[in-house]
Amino acid sequence: MTWKARRTLGTALVAAVLGSVLLAAGPIGAAERLPYRITGPLTAIAGPADFGGPSVRRATEAQATVDFSFVRYYVVAAGPNGAYSFTLEATAGSAAVATELAFDPERHEQLIAVGTPTSESLQRLVAIHAVPDKSSSVGVASANGTTVGTAGQTIATLKRGHDFYGTFWTDPIGITVNDVVDEARFYYDGVHVSSLTGGDGRQWLAANGWWEVSHSISAYYNAAHTLGTISTGDHFRTSSWFPFPFCGTTDVYYSNNKVYAYPDGHPGGAVNTWQTGTCGFLLSYTAMAFFGD
Repeated sequence: MTWKARRTLGTALVAAVLGSVLLAAGPIGAAERLPYRITGPLTAIAGPADFGGPSVRRATEAQATVDFSFVRYYVVAAGPNGAYSFTLEATAGSAAVATELAFDPERHEQLIAVGTPTSESLQRLVAIHAVPDKSSSVGVASANGTTVGTAGQTIATLKRGHDFYGTFWTDPIGITVNDVVDEARFYYDGVHVSSLTGGDGRQWLAANGWWEVSHSISAYYNAAHTLGTISTGDHFRTSSWFPFPFCGTTDVYYSNNKVYAYPDGHPGGAVNTWQTGTCGFLLSYTAMAFFGD
């Protein structure tokens, strides 16, 4: 991969931050009209104090750095393989972020905070993705550039969508050890999506022994062309953990990280991610959905 290609994706991500900031929604009056939507095996709670117990492990201040508006707290139940999974959508023009605050390995539960980040927080979060170690591209297109189910409507009459969904894992001092960011470019008319292309950017902390074990990427529509998906599966590993050699091997899985192309253009996606290993509990992750330029 050339330096120019890496910088091109970095430029797109920086522009995406500015787009999300400039499009930020105004105040939402009613509490139930939150500017984001999260779905999955989760339960709302009042705050971090309600998630406790002798086996709870909490993220450090360096890992929980997001400054939120409209913040809410949820307990997420882990799946059979220990994975945490949910769908997060930014529904009102600004980005949406979910960050892990704590987890309980005995109850197989996780505490996350969800909200819209301040512009400064968003820029900090996305800046770390500016120059990925590696990127891939993929795409599918509707026949003749026409939206399925909308006869006679061509690409020229449609709106253009450009959205991102990223997930990154950090160590206790706030250094990102690996991440995946998926990007979708598409057209939409409020009902259908068309001409879906996109790609991903991935990073890993090679200086501390991290490497990419496997990677896959795909692009597809649902049967009715009312949703498009760019999906990345990835697996990262380290056996270094300097200066903690006793940690042995740690693995992080994304199975998968997805950005969705919605028929109204709003950003959203899903993540199914987990870590394994003696010192895996030291890691914490953040996921976010945001607009491109």
